[in-house]
Amino acid sequence: MTFFPLFLSDADQLRLLVIDPTVADYDQLLSGLRPGYDVLTLDLQRDGVAQISEALAWYVEAGTHLESLHILSLGAPGSLH
Repeated sequence: MTFFPLFLSDADQLRLLVIDPTVADYDQLLSGLRPGYDVLTLDLQRDGVAQISEALAWYVEAGTHLESLHILSLGAPGSLH
């Protein structure tokens, strides 16, 4: 799991973007990411839900307010892969 938490004092809203590294060219999408996002790139050898839970727990323990969670992943109607 690669996790880059930010403590941006000038960010009004802190958001977490979770990335499935199997998404093609996700690095190009990251190049256009606006400020105020923390990025978690999932480790394919570990359970993705557990990694997201750990990241969310980190925010709680740090006393940091997380405004939103975004997940960039492959999927089909009604499921994520």
